[in-house]
Amino acid sequence: MHFEAKAAMQNTKPVQCYICLKYNHVAKYCKTKQQICARCGDNHRIDQCTAASDAMKCCNCKGSHLATSNECATYKEQEQRMHNLVNQYSSTNKPTTTAPAIHDINEFPLLPNISQRQQEYLHNELFDEIINVLSSKMEKIIEETTSRNDRVGKLGGGVLLAVKQHIKCREVLNKTSQMNEIIAIEVETQLFKSILIASIYVPPTAKMDLNIFQELYNINNNCIIVGDLNATLHHMGSAKGNARGRQLQELFKEGFIEGVDDDTPTFEKNDYEVKLDWLLGSQPLLSFTSNIETHPPIGTSCGHKPLTFDISIGAEPKPASPRMSFNFKAAKWSKFRSKLDQQLMLWNNDRRLDSALDIEEYTSFITNSILVATQEAVPLSKQTNTRPMISEVTKRQTTGENNQTTSNA
Repeated sequence: MHFEAKAAMQNTKPVQCYICLKYNHVAKYCKTKQQICARCGDNHRIDQCTAASDAMKCCNCKGSHLATSNECATYKEQEQRMHNLVNQYSSTNKPTTTAPAIHDINEFPLLPNISQRQQEYLHNELFDEIINVLSSKMEKIIEETTSRNDRVGKLGGGVLLAVKQHIKCREVLNKTSQMNEIIAIEVETQLFKSILIASIYVPPTAKMDLNIFQELYNINNNCIIVGDLNATLHHMGSAKGNARGRQLQELFKEGFIEGVDDDTPTFEKNDYEVKLDWLLGSQPLLSFTSNIETHPPIGTSCGHKPLTFDISIGAEPKPASPRMSFNFKAAKWSKFRSKLDQQLMLWNNDRRLDSALDIEEYTSFITNSILVATQEAVPLSKQTNTRPMISEVTKRQTTGENNQTTSNA
């Protein structure tokens, strides 16, 4: 079949509001909402107008005609404006078109046969299944490597601490007190027996629960506390202080918790900058922090900047994981695809999946097929020693502190 293409007809009729009778908007977006009579220009509907028929007055051009008339000078101006816009943004070139050759494969590509469609459908199903398997694995990894305090029944996420799998740690505190959300873990280290790392969130409408800081210090007096406290201090990244900032000053005066001397703003929105996120800790642990930096917000609209720092204390690693670790950079993906296709051909495509047991069996088959192809095409990674080395500077600092403690005793 062949069709003759014609240029589309452009609508050049001006848009007129039937309430105020002005142009370039419709009644839905009329700002005045005041009905104007099209006959006399007064504030009433035309069916309520009592003016004589020879006393017509256009509210736009003041001529002796209805305001909706096509003879109105204002209407003609708007109509000409629409013509100009259409001409400005429409192509003046009118290329000639020829009917496509019926035997041209580029014009009329072949439709895929039934086998190709089935293969594409199978591949799409396989891709979806791979995504589901990987997603479930990632969820399991996240569950195993994080401590979290989620908000229940409210918007937002709460607080969370994520720890690398090879680091020994345990959760020691997880609660919400006076709207302060707290999560804390203890990490085994080489310099100290263990340290406590806590994350706290204080909403803008709440006060800081200072007892929380004492509780964390009592659990482990080697502690690092980070979080969005919504506390501002004058001359510490903020133009003025607030009530939570004054609470923070009271905490510093007690002496067991200190703040890092850094006035870099951690919150930025439009032209407003302020320090709301804090790195606190006890001594001597706080003195081991270094490379404290803020970074641009990561694609979020909240305005908070990520805060990073290092602690040179050497975390105690866990024993080597018995799980297999694959080197995906060295994978032979063509071999993976070939082996996977072979495995998937073992499934009986005539079998119907009518029950939950059938679906679970099919899911296991897909998973096992992926594992077989992976083991054949993706080599295992070499196990590396994840135990961090202690620098000579850190050793000298530790030795000096031990000697000073002995002499004071």
